[in-house]
Amino acid sequence: MFRERWIINLIESQLDMPKRRVRPPILLFILVPFLLLAPVWLTGKAMFWGTPILQFVPWRAWAWETMRSGHLPLWNPLLGMGAPLIANYQSGLFYPPNWLFFILAEIGGVPLMAWGQAILVAAHMAWAALGMGFLARRLGLRDLAQMISGLAFGLGGYLVARSGFLSINAAVAWVPWVVLGVTRLAEAWNGETAGKSGGWGDRIQAVILLSLALGMQLLAGHAQTAWYTLLLAAAWGGFLALARQRGRMTTVQLSPKRPVSDVVRRVSWVWVGIGLAVLIGAGLAAVQLLPTGEYLRQSQRSAQVDYEMGLAYSFWPWRFLTLIAPDLFGSPVKGDYWGYANYWEDAIYIGVLPLLLALGAIVRGFRRGRATRFHTQLIRFLLPILIVSFILALGTNTPIFPWLYFHVPTFDMFQAPSRLSLWAVFGLCLLAGIGSEYWQRPAGRGLYWTRLGTAGALAVGLGAGLAWLYMGDIRPTFIRATALAGFWGVGAGVLSLLAPERRTGMRGQQGEGTGEDSAAWGCGDYKGEGGMGGQQGGGKGGDSAAWGCGDYRGEGGMGGQQGGGKGGDSTAWGCGDYRGERRAVFWRWAVGLMVAADLTVAGWGLNPGIDMQVYQGISQTAAQIASLSDGGRIYLPEDDEYRLKFDRFFRFDTFQPDGGWTGLRAALLPNTNMLDNLPSANNFDPLLPQRYSQWIESLNEASPGTQQRLLNLMGVEVVERVADSQPYDIRLEKQGTSPRFRWLPCALVAENGEDALQRVLQPDIDFEREVILETHETSSFPSCQEMGESSVEEISSDPNRITLQVQSNIPGYLFLADVWYPGWRAQVDGEVTQIYKANYLFRAVNVPAGRHEVTFVYRPIWFFVGAALSLIAWAGVGIFLAWRRGSRV
Repeated sequence: MFRERWIINLIESQLDMPKRRVRPPILLFILVPFLLLAPVWLTGKAMFWGTPILQFVPWRAWAWETMRSGHLPLWNPLLGMGAPLIANYQSGLFYPPNWLFFILAEIGGVPLMAWGQAILVAAHMAWAALGMGFLARRLGLRDLAQMISGLAFGLGGYLVARSGFLSINAAVAWVPWVVLGVTRLAEAWNGETAGKSGGWGDRIQAVILLSLALGMQLLAGHAQTAWYTLLLAAAWGGFLALARQRGRMTTVQLSPKRPVSDVVRRVSWVWVGIGLAVLIGAGLAAVQLLPTGEYLRQSQRSAQVDYEMGLAYSFWPWRFLTLIAPDLFGSPVKGDYWGYANYWEDAIYIGVLPLLLALGAIVRGFRRGRATRFHTQLIRFLLPILIVSFILALGTNTPIFPWLYFHVPTFDMFQAPSRLSLWAVFGLCLLAGIGSEYWQRPAGRGLYWTRLGTAGALAVGLGAGLAWLYMGDIRPTFIRATALAGFWGVGAGVLSLLAPERRTGMRGQQGEGTGEDSAAWGCGDYKGEGGMGGQQGGGKGGDSAAWGCGDYRGEGGMGGQQGGGKGGDSTAWGCGDYRGERRAVFWRWAVGLMVAADLTVAGWGLNPGIDMQVYQGISQTAAQIASLSDGGRIYLPEDDEYRLKFDRFFRFDTFQPDGGWTGLRAALLPNTNMLDNLPSANNFDPLLPQRYSQWIESLNEASPGTQQRLLNLMGVEVVERVADSQPYDIRLEKQGTSPRFRWLPCALVAENGEDALQRVLQPDIDFEREVILETHETSSFPSCQEMGESSVEEISSDPNRITLQVQSNIPGYLFLADVWYPGWRAQVDGEVTQIYKANYLFRAVNVPAGRHEVTFVYRPIWFFVGAALSLIAWAGVGIFLAWRRGSRV
């Protein structure tokens, strides 16, 4: 069996994981994700489709170039007339695994950074599988269950299909680790286990370990996933708090006789522990959360996400069929996706065999005596989670989510209700593991139905294949997907028929359970479900898993004659012989390989690659734009951006557009302009300054004449438009525009933002000499004068600072066509001065007559406060864990 390395031992030691002789299949967890993405990273290609090339690589490449030049990547002057960069939550600049990109960029530039995306995506899939496997193990599930649950979650459709959204990929990978942390916290906080080995020390350590998982997920950069995980963690903690624990989770029993006060106390204490972990985790991530919080308050999402945008990606009900056949409605990999919206937002496939096992677990959970008490309660807890998850994911397809959107806080914070299916996917994967605990070779009527089902699956597969060949009026996606589902169904049936045989009722003849543990069963098998047990099997000691079994819970055939597990070690198996274990090992690996193969086939190609050279150098149109502009901005109108993005390149039905990828960089879709160091008025980002969003909306709705005036204010010198007859299908139009910064003699006062915007849109404003300022200090403004003589010269600039020299013979205003944003400071000859909101969106300062040096500096106070808090939090966590480790030596 695979021998894990020191990192696995470290995880186990921190999480108090018991060691077993037979290890979980960590090899599959690690290797299969890298195999799935081998067509990308192994062939020297890079992920690019959608957000990798449009967001993540440009953001991180620019951040690295900024740091190399000796500056913090606080501000991004290349997008949207200026926008925060470090406060951009999805950039994930403080997420430690993302620092791999900076190392690769230093070694091989942006192309190697882009290549590294596939490596990190595969690593997060493996991390998700490991987390689910360890969670299953903590819950007392055996190696087969750990393997099935881990593979189904780490390689399932939810994670694999969304891997191009790098922040989602990273955040989802931490979900099982957060739940695992809550599980350990519930064990320690309830008091039974804490009292054995340190009391409050164990409780605090459990809180710290949970806070580490939460902090890493918060830094990963997807708030929606982090929020859904926190809600799941709270529900999970409440469930475990209701359980009276003795030892490990396999012996959890829910006692209806406990007083209500005891139940309230347990739940309250666990939730207090989770709350403390959330606070510490937020402290660990404060360097990212505080700047992002300020950005959120200034953004178009400060109140709520627009209803149409928020519910745009509601789960399509017909996609429930893809739980059995993921490509029933086609796939962009094959270029034939025809379902609603896109493929990845509704992807929930976990594999045919795991789904069948999950359904079997649900059935068993409602049949008396067919599962352990804890498994029964866990099944009955997870089933409502599944139902609620899918109902909410349906979004506009039921009246429930729309009502919640308008009446319950947080439901209007995010888009794509389909992402709530994360809870259902998590629950199904865990249920699949529970179902495998009771998977055995069928007998009697079970054998009859298994053979019939296997034959039926074979017939379905063969029938679909024949229909594919001879019937042309059925969609090929139906036939192909059904045939493949039939194939995996046959595999599941064959594995069931070959499962290790178990005999029920053959208990050890003189078994006895001694010690304090209620589950130290004195029986030759696991509640009679195992094979021939030991003749004198007895579990002695305080550990619930010190089974006195003659075989591995019945999976090893004829066990030892006098097997007995003595002592407190849960792995002290009383096994005299494992004559049937080798066959069981081969069978378990066959199950794991089948599940891995099923999920690999389903996920193959969902994360396409492209030659790394697409990230190399400048685009084909960059030189042309440079000749047309004098450092001014480019602008791609909304309709033209949509046509290039969704009609030409990033279509939802295929990963291979008709014209190929030749003109992708030349099209300069936002935010690829950052790779060419070209400033753009566009910004493709989930968070945008609210006034910027309103400005762009007004620009799109304005008349042509007003559009031209607004473009002049924005400093746009080149407008890009779609033109099918032109090279790369685009046309670049030179604009007559005003410079980015200019001196103006006249100020008009607006009462508020709405008033300022209405006045900006009026045609009688002369922006060559007038500026609209939002202020109540009307008495301090000089009267409007003639232009006089003036000049503005740029002395120096970097992403976070710009210094200008202004000379005029009369007082006036220096206007800067950059977005106003808190954190910017201005100085005139070293003296701090106020920055006014100018022309609704931009900045201006009052400058006296004469020659003056004006400096704009971006110093976001919340970043520095967050950095200090994070340093304190990380230092505190490190000191505590070092002290705990030293106290155990």
